[in-house]
Amino acid sequence: MADAPSPYAPGIIADERLPPRPAGRASVFLVATFAMTVATSGLYRFWSGRAPLMTGHSSSIAAAMALVSLPGMLALLWAYLSDRVGLLGTRREGYLLLASMMMVIVWLGLAFGSQNYLVWIVTALPTGLAAAITRAAIVGALAEIGQRRSATGGLAAAYAGLSVLAEMAVLPATYFLSGSITWTSGVMVGLMLALALMIAVLWDSDAPAHPPASPWAAPVTIPGFLRSRAFWGSVAVLILAGVATVPDYLMARLESTEEYRAYWQASQWKTPAITIGIAGAYLLLCRRIRFDLLLRFALFAKAIALAVHALVAHASWLELPFSVLLIRALGDGLAMIALVDLALRAAPRGREAFGAVLLAGLPGVITLAAGAVEFTALDSGVGSVAWFGAGAAVAATLAVSLLPREIGHAREGRRAPESPMVGSPP
Repeated sequence: MADAPSPYAPGIIADERLPPRPAGRASVFLVATFAMTVATSGLYRFWSGRAPLMTGHSSSIAAAMALVSLPGMLALLWAYLSDRVGLLGTRREGYLLLASMMMVIVWLGLAFGSQNYLVWIVTALPTGLAAAITRAAIVGALAEIGQRRSATGGLAAAYAGLSVLAEMAVLPATYFLSGSITWTSGVMVGLMLALALMIAVLWDSDAPAHPPASPWAAPVTIPGFLRSRAFWGSVAVLILAGVATVPDYLMARLESTEEYRAYWQASQWKTPAITIGIAGAYLLLCRRIRFDLLLRFALFAKAIALAVHALVAHASWLELPFSVLLIRALGDGLAMIALVDLALRAAPRGREAFGAVLLAGLPGVITLAAGAVEFTALDSGVGSVAWFGAGAAVAATLAVSLLPREIGHAREGRRAPESPMVGSPP
């Protein structure tokens, strides 16, 4: 006779609340990466730049655009909520559904009231909130799925490539939509509804509602993660990589309209196209090379790119050979994807969104702070700034040795042998 079910098993008691399902299908979050980037960043930013002309209230529109960035300052809060508070029975998909429906309301409002500056003010905060919630849910889901399937490298490459592709799609989209915000709004409403329908249909995850108990799946507390070698080793690499990311406004010497046009073309088409190609290359490399070696290679390539730029720092933007721009784009793109991969790998079990958002956002914060310092040092020359960035990239390459073995020795499709739980205290 079969054993009777334990009365302590989840779901035996009718009133017991089941835990939210773990994120299941990576395709849902990758499609959402493209769709939500277009809706909350690309096309919204494009039309908000034209809103002062449509409404005649430039100061009010500027204030509204400031509201867009406010929810992003609470990125760790949205990440924490995504980890701890289930929505519609899920840890991640419910938040995506909420964000997509918020953007349906935003674009409907713009379709009927884009000439009224009050509409832009009212829709600014929901747009920023949808973007922040989406980023927390997507990054947390990719970390969760990638760790469970040992596939963080492929997901990091796809996430970076689709984000860049979404930004590139803005200008062609406005051309085919005849430059009309009404048409744009209609297409965006349709896209958001299609995304919501896809999420609702596919969120019946292929992952079990109750994963088998194992050290690899055990949750980690945030204080435990902040004390771990996985966190501090990753922070050392990410801080140095952030210092090594020299902003373009420090590297490009734009002294004429022709130079600005050449820089704009490179930033709008050439550099993003190269980044998408690098994402495909990273997808292949991560399956064949141990992660610590791949990360070192990416950071060293960044150092070489900055050193090459330093050697020709005396040239204006028009005089720079395309090979130099290509090397810079290759180094920056490869390092960017590798650092996203590091954030996904190092995120703690059960707190994936919090850990991944914290780590993935660190290089950008450091770049902004370092850029302000480097800007004051421009009297010593662009070459000195580039050499400083190259030195920081070399230091980041050396700091990779601080990562724990379970992160550094892992390869795509398999974990490092005998590896303890990532994010556990030493």
